[in-house]
Amino acid sequence: MALILGVVVGQVGTKAKIFNATIDDAQIVYDAVRTVDRDIQELQNALLIAKERGPGGQAFLLGDEELTNKLEALSLQMPDLQKVYASNLYNMPDNVVANTLTFLTEADLLYKQVKEHVRKAKTEAKALAAGQQRLQKFGLPTRYGVVVDIAKGDDAKVAPVKALFVELGDPICADGKPHPEGCGSEPPTGFLYRPAELGPWGRKQLATPAGKAIPAGRLIPLGFDPSPALEALFKGGEATVAEVAYMNRIKDIDAKVEDLLTRGKDLEKKLESVAATGKRFTFFL
Repeated sequence: MALILGVVVGQVGTKAKIFNATIDDAQIVYDAVRTVDRDIQELQNALLIAKERGPGGQAFLLGDEELTNKLEALSLQMPDLQKVYASNLYNMPDNVVANTLTFLTEADLLYKQVKEHVRKAKTEAKALAAGQQRLQKFGLPTRYGVVVDIAKGDDAKVAPVKALFVELGDPICADGKPHPEGCGSEPPTGFLYRPAELGPWGRKQLATPAGKAIPAGRLIPLGFDPSPALEALFKGGEATVAEVAYMNRIKDIDAKVEDLLTRGKDLEKKLESVAATGKRFTFFL
């Protein structure tokens, strides 16, 4: 009888020791989760400040160099996960175990994603800058225009009206001569133009509407109110791809940060609850 009682007491004592060790280790896991939460909060702060610089104070700027530098400066280092995994984590409630493992795994992936974003953003910076320069160049007053031509013969059956996109040069004034300085208060009568960037300059008269029609072979200067498609055309393929990639990455990071912060705070509360559980008597074992 005494032997049986001793075995029972020993089993109870062993379980109590494991239970108490689990409570102690809940603090280890809590500290790891808390550290990650603080880092992610700093990351979110950087993203929120960056949004304030964007359109309406609530959107990211394209290729935001200040944000890239801030993200690079953040110390996004995971805590000692081996210490967490070697703890009595697996003796905690199932939902705490599952939430802890997924949270830490996804946080680690987020940190790597941020570092990869910084690397790519620096690589894309030149393409984005070149695209903006091309767009600004296009947007100069009367920088480009269209020569309208009326097709004849068989061509008219396929495309009765053709528009030749051209680069504009110096304005031609009332005296019939090009003037780099402009025509003063008088409007120009035409422009030097060329279909190719390095081609020779020709002359074209400005189109003057005749009723509802525009005479063929005349020049129409283009104002600059670009659609997204036109912007993409003039920025070039490399810049356009870089823009899409940048915005997709930073928006994805932003969404993951918000999700992980919410889950991390909830996990902290669960771990605090485990750590606050009263310990059991161990019969001095």
